[in-house]
Amino acid sequence: MKVRELYKEEIPYIQELHEKFYGKDFYLPDLTKGFLVGFTITNDRDKLIIAGGIRPIAETIIVTDRESHSMITIGRALLEALKISKYVCDMHQIGLLHAFVANQNYKKHLIQHGFYERDGTPLAFNV
Repeated sequence: MKVRELYKEEIPYIQELHEKFYGKDFYLPDLTKGFLVGFTITNDRDKLIIAGGIRPIAETIIVTDRESHSMITIGRALLEALKISKYVCDMHQIGLLHAFVANQNYKKHLIQHGFYERDGTPLAFNV
């Protein structure tokens, strides 16, 4: 197997593969924009096995004092945290912000303000 950079000329073929095998599962972003690197893994005859990329993604992590404040105050503070997060994402040209939420009330509040559930199950890997 060979690992190499992704060539722009390969994008139509990658899009074709995505549509054929994953079109209903997830949206394929432009692998040439906003990624730290685009890569391919090919067989020894340079036939594509995998193509992909690594992009920076933002995650907002917050800790809330739920005893000392009303849910209205906390909701307003969440919106302020969202404004800060959006500003920082814009500054770093990151187009997608994540919040991994365990509290169903917070989840509902964030969805009311533009967050949405992603396809699939989030997985993490410590590097």
